Amino acid sequence: MEQAFFVSNATRILGAAAICSDDGGSVSLGDDGYGTSKCTVEQLEKAAKTNSVTVRVTMNPKSGGAETVEEKYHP
Repeated sequence: MEQAFFVSNATRILGAAAICSDDGGSVSLGDDGYGTSKCTVEQLEKAAKTNSVTVRVTMNPKSGGAETVEEKYHP
């Protein structure tokens, strides 16, 4: 389901490959299939504009902003 969310410099953004990766070419995954590479807000925004990135977002219930954005890897 598509959903908009707010990000800030405090948001933890974790990429697998499309948002960013550790060395710019390899896939960085945890056991759950989601990214582990630390990315910037700018990298997330650029990847989001491609419409090919799926993420899992953990929201802060008080602020309504994203605490964590994790990229779901899909080859």
